[in-house]
Amino acid sequence: MRKAINVELYRFTKSRYPWIILLLSVLMMVGTVFVTCEDYHSYMEDPVALENLKASFQQVNWGIYLGSVMPTWCEEKVIPITELFMRNIQSKVILMFQTVFVVLFIGEEIRNNFQKNLSAVFPKKIQQIVGKMFTISVFCAIIYFLNFLVMLLFFYIHEGYIVMTDIVPFMKYMITEYILYVAYSIVIMFVAYLIRNSAVCLLVGVLEAAGILQVVDVLLQSVGLFSESSSIMKYIVSGNIVLLSINSNNAEYVCAFVIAIVFVILAIAGTLSILEKRDIY
Repeated sequence: MRKAINVELYRFTKSRYPWIILLLSVLMMVGTVFVTCEDYHSYMEDPVALENLKASFQQVNWGIYLGSVMPTWCEEKVIPITELFMRNIQSKVILMFQTVFVVLFIGEEIRNNFQKNLSAVFPKKIQQIVGKMFTISVFCAIIYFLNFLVMLLFFYIHEGYIVMTDIVPFMKYMITEYILYVAYSIVIMFVAYLIRNSAVCLLVGVLEAAGILQVVDVLLQSVGLFSESSSIMKYIVSGNIVLLSINSNNAEYVCAFVIAIVFVILAIAGTLSILEKRDIY
């Protein structure tokens, strides 16, 4: 198992695209912080716009968005760095880059017949899957940590202060969101093996992160299976990434964790079935 992990990590470190993705994610983080700060100052100068924000803020945005201001920031006249990063996690901008990495990571393997060499060395497919899962988790940790540091530094340069609140709840939130992000990545890994087309897989991953499955809500509501307040997004990984917050209660954390584990198990089982039964060479 350890050897399989080392092989995947070696392939990861010797590739260029992970570092390009990290660079682009950092640039995007700088952009989101800049946009958020500019919006924050505009709300501070416009009481009418602030009142409108308070009225519309409770609406859930299931998709990918750039920059978001919380009304409490304007009321307290400070932007806590913990809450700012929470909004960036919920925006799923980082998830978009994580998706790109997974698609390229698996797609490169399929294109270069690397899987054939792995099968010769690791006949047990579960070893290959664990190696890939570990590498994907490592990249997710790197993109998390790096983007947080960049956000911290750029915000201080732009605003001149750093305020951190709710440290313990923030750490609990970050760990749970990390699990959700890794779970989503493993699902994308399964989709990549299933489709075997990087462009299509990337489109599927980005569209799902953008909330395309809300279409299912409309269909279920039309036949009376869902009420207007219900949504399938509450029962999938990407939806819980949005719903979870620093202020979530224990039940919401447990629900998010259970959903992540269930999707990981299903994705691993599906990937294992594909590797064992399909001639992917």
